[in-house]
Amino acid sequence: NMDGEVIGINTAIFSPSGGNIGIGFAIPSNQAQRVINQLREFGHTKRGRIGISFQAVTDEIAESLGMEEGHGALVSSVVEGGPADKAGIQVGDIIIEFEGKTIKERNELPIWVANTEIGKKAKIVVLRKGKRKSLTLVIDELPENENATDDDSLPDEDQADQDVKEILGMGLEPLTEKSRKALKLEDDVKGVLIASVDRNSPAGEKGLRRGDVIVSITQEEVKTVDDALATIEKLRAKGRKSILLKIIRRGNTAFVTVKFDPKK
Repeated sequence: NMDGEVIGINTAIFSPSGGNIGIGFAIPSNQAQRVINQLREFGHTKRGRIGISFQAVTDEIAESLGMEEGHGALVSSVVEGGPADKAGIQVGDIIIEFEGKTIKERNELPIWVANTEIGKKAKIVVLRKGKRKSLTLVIDELPENENATDDDSLPDEDQADQDVKEILGMGLEPLTEKSRKALKLEDDVKGVLIASVDRNSPAGEKGLRRGDVIVSITQEEVKTVDDALATIEKLRAKGRKSILLKIIRRGNTAFVTVKFDPKK
């Protein structure tokens, strides 16, 4: 700054032509100082973790769950034996507070967790099926390398079950031994297989694919195709504008909202 104090460290510049046009990107000095102190003390950086994967709660997801506004972190997976798992956090929980601070933006939670002292007990608040629940977890250290998930093979078209039922542009069929083997699913995974997707349908527009496995719809588990159809029709009858699908794709869990016209 004008007083000669370091307020940031340049990391990149915006340059369409290769020259410096005066637009740069920098790490704030307070963050850089923390990294410098750790490098001096440990020889490497230490960042906290709680052992989850999550996605932001969009307005669409909020509406599908009956929330007034979209905020928080929707837990899509929990690392077995990690801090979140030990604290009782479940897939589908929405973390809305961390150490008394409300989560409003997607990047807030990972920043807060990363900057929390390793071993500290942190208080969080989650929404579980619409009810607030307070939990305490112990911050763990983020490993330097995370193992990548293997790319699973999807079933061929000619492997599709004949008992396919259509809804919202998706063709749904039961999970069979053949499809489980093709998708490398664990025996305890319950759900229905998306056998086909109309690209111009609500499901297609949201990026759902053949080979995705639906395990719950708006936080209700589905084990059969009839379960899925009944749950969707029940939500349609309630006047919901969208539904929230919890899916498994290539070994990873994700949440996808699909809109439908409740009048139809």
